[in-house]
Amino acid sequence: MANQEKQEPIRQSVHVDCPLEDAFRLFTERFGDWWPAGDAGAHEIEPWTEGKIIERTVAGDEREWGTVTAWEPPDRIEFTWHPGTGADRAGTVEVEFTVEADGTCVTVTHSNWHLASAGLVCFAGAAREMMVAA
Repeated sequence: MANQEKQEPIRQSVHVDCPLEDAFRLFTERFGDWWPAGDAGAHEIEPWTEGKIIERTVAGDEREWGTVTAWEPPDRIEFTWHPGTGADRAGTVEVEFTVEADGTCVTVTHSNWHLASAGLVCFAGAAREMMVAA
């Protein structure tokens, strides 16, 4: 990669109109709803520390996109992120869930995103739609 110097993390927050526990559950159990389908049949998070972030294609192939490094329901999840590259080029994604007076604030921080040349997809609009529809 041409630019190997340290990049600032990408950080984005969104307010969702649901309780903290529901926001965490919807993010983790419906993880596949966040990504364009393409040739993928499903995306999932194995719900434990050291669990895998997996993409399963409609053809039955399985690709590992990362590993869960912190599983702290309903407050936080953290995982490595390297779709399409090796684990040696992984960034880190931390998702924090905090109570607000009328719902939950979901904050995603993606560090070292430039290593895999894959910034986490902007999630604000998808988060609102998914949490409202649930």
